[in-house]
Amino acid sequence: MNIRRNIYIPMITLAIVSCVIILISSIFLFSNELNNAIYDKSNVAEMVVRQEISDLSDSSRVSAGIISSSSELIEAVLKKDRNEILEITKAYKMLAQIDFCTIVDSQGKVLTRLHSDIYGDDLSMLTHISSALNGIIDTYIVHGVTIRLGIMTGAPIYDSEMNIIGAVSLGYSLENQGLTNQLKALTGCEVTFFLYDERISSTVTNEDGSYALGTKADDDVSKRVLAGEVYTGNIQLFGNDVFGRYSPLFGANNNVVGMMFVGLYTEDDFNKIRLFILIGVSITLIVLIVCVILARFISGNVMARINEANERTLEMSERAREAAEVSNQAKSAFLANMSHEIRTPMNSIIGFSELALDNNLPPKIKEYLRNIYSNSEWLLQIINDILDISKIESGKMELENIPFDLHDIFDHCRTVILPKALEKDLIMHFYAEPSTGKRLYGDPTKLRQVFLNLLSNSVKFTNTGIIKMKGIIKENNENSVTMYFEIKDSGIGIPQEQLEKIFDPFTQAETGTTRKFGGSGLGLPICKNIIEMMGGTLYVESTTDVGTRFSFDITFEARNISGEKGLSKRGLHDDIDKPLFDGEVLLCEDNIMNQNVLCEHLSRVGLKTVVADNGRIGLDLVKSRMSGSTAALDGKKQFDLIFMDIHMPVMDGIEAAAKIFALETGVPIVAITANIMTSDREIYSGMGMNDCVGKPFTSQELWRCLLKYLKPVGWQKEETIDLDDLNREYNKKLKDSFVRNNREKYSEISDAINNGDILLAHRIAHTIKGNAAQIEKIELKEAAAAIEKNLKDGENRVTAEQMERFKKELNAVVAELTQAVEPVSSRQSAENEPTKEFTLELLEKLELLLKDNNPDSLSLINDLKKIKDSGELILQIENFNFDSSLEVLNGLRKKYSNHS
Repeated sequence: MNIRRNIYIPMITLAIVSCVIILISSIFLFSNELNNAIYDKSNVAEMVVRQEISDLSDSSRVSAGIISSSSELIEAVLKKDRNEILEITKAYKMLAQIDFCTIVDSQGKVLTRLHSDIYGDDLSMLTHISSALNGIIDTYIVHGVTIRLGIMTGAPIYDSEMNIIGAVSLGYSLENQGLTNQLKALTGCEVTFFLYDERISSTVTNEDGSYALGTKADDDVSKRVLAGEVYTGNIQLFGNDVFGRYSPLFGANNNVVGMMFVGLYTEDDFNKIRLFILIGVSITLIVLIVCVILARFISGNVMARINEANERTLEMSERAREAAEVSNQAKSAFLANMSHEIRTPMNSIIGFSELALDNNLPPKIKEYLRNIYSNSEWLLQIINDILDISKIESGKMELENIPFDLHDIFDHCRTVILPKALEKDLIMHFYAEPSTGKRLYGDPTKLRQVFLNLLSNSVKFTNTGIIKMKGIIKENNENSVTMYFEIKDSGIGIPQEQLEKIFDPFTQAETGTTRKFGGSGLGLPICKNIIEMMGGTLYVESTTDVGTRFSFDITFEARNISGEKGLSKRGLHDDIDKPLFDGEVLLCEDNIMNQNVLCEHLSRVGLKTVVADNGRIGLDLVKSRMSGSTAALDGKKQFDLIFMDIHMPVMDGIEAAAKIFALETGVPIVAITANIMTSDREIYSGMGMNDCVGKPFTSQELWRCLLKYLKPVGWQKEETIDLDDLNREYNKKLKDSFVRNNREKYSEISDAINNGDILLAHRIAHTIKGNAAQIEKIELKEAAAAIEKNLKDGENRVTAEQMERFKKELNAVVAELTQAVEPVSSRQSAENEPTKEFTLELLEKLELLLKDNNPDSLSLINDLKKIKDSGELILQIENFNFDSSLEVLNGLRKKYSNHS
């Protein structure tokens, strides 16, 4: 079965990965070609329409020159014989095939119109007629009196003495539906002419089938085109998806008098893509089925031959040494041949992969899979970057203009980057100056992409030190806010001679950088282009071995916030004074060291804490304080806040939170966990949890979380000396707790794995990873993290080397810390034995705290040290074993009650 599995899994996985890569690449290329074809076709169509307008302009100019020089027309104009002028112009109209012809006198007043019986009105204000009356033949696209929009040419009419006696105005109407239909037949595209933003001639139809005449263009599009821009993009047109191109129509003095539109319906292209995807998925399934059949055949053949070889080996085992050696040689040759037979079909499946063409193949197939998986992720990132850079270079990337909260963007960036920074023990500081009373408008997605790219580079190229990101208001006007952004690190820096090259695509500071740190060299060019699209400029300052600073200014549209609560005056991650609270918190956490950490932090800000070792206990404690319960009747109010660990025995944090929310107590629940990636936060948020605090956390981070849900009763500045003393004592307790509770973790994980309890082993590894981080034992943390990762999803992938490394690091830490901490028995005070009354009163006070699972019981340890034989009780209290503590306490009370 192992052989079959080792053949099935690699072959099927390689087939799926290969097909998916080919399918995605093909879809991308196919879609890109379709989009390019649509773009090119619309571009050609616009050129054809433009050329047609140019030809009509030339034709009208020629016709105007011919008609204006007609002797019959000149004589009729001199006589002002309207009927004769009409007959003459009608004849010329038929010959020249123009749409209209108007004759005016020397003052610009209409003598005749072919297309209307209106005459006598003054047209001298029209540019082409004004030019004609001054002796100049001009052609313009004109917004006329009886012709709403047309290609109009004006030509002067001279008498025999070269005096201007009138002018001819003729041309082609852009309202002519026949013209747009002809252009549609010529270009294969929908064609529309607009008078400003109104459709006056169009092949586009409404949903009822009628021509969409008299309707308006989209406001955003028309504003841009009437301002002189060319707009190209996908739009919705009367319920249809259209790729359209809007161009301005320029009249006299280069003024825009209308718009021209050419467009293609894209539904057929989308259907082609869908069909392409369907065919690709079908081919993938067929390849998978073929791989399964092939794997079954090969594995069956292998198993049959191996069984045959084993039987032959058993029969020959009792023969002489020479015969046995011959048999072993034959078996070795057989296995070598079979190895070749297995590799051959596998190589054919992944033939496009260069690794499969290498004659010196490594012996472990899993190594191939890891390389393929790793390089696939890398390739996918490169493809995404290339797609972004291609969009920018082709001008197809567009920016949104929507409201956003800058603090939310900073918070998101911090959430994504912080785990990577913590792995390298880097310090991170974020600060966003609040724009009080203003809501910013822009593209938050692209802005977040810029920040994450720059921050990722800082983490990648910084080994020690600090990374700072800040946003400061530079200008605050009525309708806009200019922000200055800066990302600064203490990394390896960039040589001065390389600074000019870092914004070139596919370029890094030096050729060796890519091999050492990875990356495609596209991140910075993308950031630079996005910032420039937003109206800013990306600047970089760097000194080798000192650090790098990227900075830029962006001006955002800003609107006053009406009816909303103003933003906090305090920066997003600026340091704050220590708040003081009056309340009670429930802590659901099974890890003793984490219990110590949280209780210590919460007690420093005045909060009482009740500890629950798992979600079930936490749920019961919440129920016990609901209205009508015994605890509620005894005056115990509901908790003010609940901190919920995610990984706990009996009932985990997610299930416990769901059940507590179902009770509708209104108590906020904050997840406290080391899993703080975006996907994890989405899970907690989806379950209704109000917030998430990552492990490990700082005092500032915890205080900010508390301030969201609890109202402080005061503020206090902490003295550095006092804090140092507290932290030294606190760290000593943590190390003491680590030694007492983690000595046997290697055996516990090993036993859990051997017993098939993978979930238990995973939880133990997760716990000790967090404990090691708290006492800053990085090697042990990494060893535990490797085991945790390979026990994920209930599957054991842990290697013997990983377990051995974990055992070595754990023993080293325990040995180191054992010398630094003193046993509980040595803590007994040398003071005189206290009185019986003092002892019983102390035990009674302690009993009330232990029954409530209240960590305030720790505050009585100094008094307990004065009591003889209290070492075990102190140990149980320090480990938060409240039930066991009560048993030991009852034994002590019986002992001292019997004393005379």
